[in-house]
Amino acid sequence: MREGPAKGFEAKKTVRKLSLINTNPLNYGDRYEGQRDALSAQAWNMEQANFATENLKNTLTTVDAMKMASKELKTQYKKINIDKIENMQDEMEDLLEQAGEIQDAIGRTYGLPEDVDEADLEAELDALGDELLMEDESEPSYLSDALETPAVPNQRVETSAPGQLETPLRTIETMAQTDKKVLFLAYVNQFRKGCISCVSFLFLFARPSVTLTGYVGFDSIPKQIEKKLLKKPFTFNIMLVGRTGLGKSTLVNTIFSAHLIDSKSTKKPQDSPRQTTEIVNVTHVIEEGGVKLKLTITDTPGYGDQVNNENCWEPIVKYIKEQYSSYLRKELTPTRERRIPDTRVHAVLFFIAPTGHALAPLDIIVMKKISENCNVIPVIAKSDSLTIEERTAFKRRIKEEIEFHGIKAYPYIDIEDDVILSETDRIDKQIVQQIRDMIPFAVVGSERNVVIDGKAVRGRRTRFGIINVENETHCEFVHLRNFLTRTHLQDLIEVTSQVHYESFRTRQLLALKESTTAMASRNTASEATSN
Repeated sequence: MREGPAKGFEAKKTVRKLSLINTNPLNYGDRYEGQRDALSAQAWNMEQANFATENLKNTLTTVDAMKMASKELKTQYKKINIDKIENMQDEMEDLLEQAGEIQDAIGRTYGLPEDVDEADLEAELDALGDELLMEDESEPSYLSDALETPAVPNQRVETSAPGQLETPLRTIETMAQTDKKVLFLAYVNQFRKGCISCVSFLFLFARPSVTLTGYVGFDSIPKQIEKKLLKKPFTFNIMLVGRTGLGKSTLVNTIFSAHLIDSKSTKKPQDSPRQTTEIVNVTHVIEEGGVKLKLTITDTPGYGDQVNNENCWEPIVKYIKEQYSSYLRKELTPTRERRIPDTRVHAVLFFIAPTGHALAPLDIIVMKKISENCNVIPVIAKSDSLTIEERTAFKRRIKEEIEFHGIKAYPYIDIEDDVILSETDRIDKQIVQQIRDMIPFAVVGSERNVVIDGKAVRGRRTRFGIINVENETHCEFVHLRNFLTRTHLQDLIEVTSQVHYESFRTRQLLALKESTTAMASRNTASEATSN
């Protein structure tokens, strides 16, 4: 660099730097440490980034594997029928129980000791024989004639071959009619000769009697049946039929004290409305006191809401018959299930609008069509909208119309109602008659609790007062609940199976037989024509 101002400036700058270095000799060390820390931090960040990347890749791989496993499990589970597995388990359990009963029956000892020592038994028999002989010698005179043993025959009796009875058992038993001691001594003699075994001797001598001399235990059969029935839940299927807005879902929730089915008030505006032909099933397993009940609620949309209501009852009747048909097909299958799932409708709650006048013509038609295929229980919904006088008159009018139009409302009139067999039958007849007099039930449903005298009860609060659902003076809800769940639930199931289903089954089998006969006749005629 040439001499000049710039060169002097650079020289001063260099001198200044050197002076700073000389004055603070540790600056280089601090800089190196700072650079090292910065590099370490960068390396750590890079390692963390790499670690996070690897974890993300592993997570993605795991998720893909779980998706594949879930898909495979779904595919495999579709091939598994839980009902068949449960039926198989029940069959295995029953087979094991039968095997145990068979083994118990085969191994029954009929009052004999399990471990019998022949030496001890022979010693006891000798002692018993000696005692019997002593009793014969010391017998009172007034019994000597009755207990005198038969005289010894004069002729020589040939000894039987080894292993054969010297005296036939039938002859011995005939002799025993005179004196039982003869039978015992004869058996002892045959046992000593080796003609009968120890167990055979005990079996012959300790033969079971017809008259029970002790407690056997077959009076526990009802408990055994109850124990077996409690293994699986009972099935009860109920259908709700009525016009829109009568509180069908609310009443069912009130009867079973649980929120089993959503009412229409819970639906959102954007939800699509249900069509008239749409029928919804809701199944719950509820338990009370160790008893499980598989409750299926069939909710039918309100009928009569369309402009043209012709044959609006057909979807309901069709559904009921489809359940009968499905049960019949499973019953007629060669390899049918051990326990056929029962989807038949056991009871139909028919809701009547509280008009206070009379049944609508459409209500009469629908109720009559359904009553021909299922148990119909008419109820007056929202009866709190009527006064007591209006309710009484309305019920009387409905009864008259049901009888006039020949509608079969449950419970039915039994042809044996006039025959009283026992006190229990008389009480049952009184209960049935009370129910008939009460039908249709005037009910009120509510899922909300109101406080009455410091106690929470199910009811409705209005500006006129509080309506207690379980108060018999307010409505007949309690009678309907007791009728459905406590007194006639099993009878509803039995009537469905023995009356309605049997009638449907008979019609179907007769139609099948007629069609088969007609087809065979046509085939025969065609063969004859061809020949």
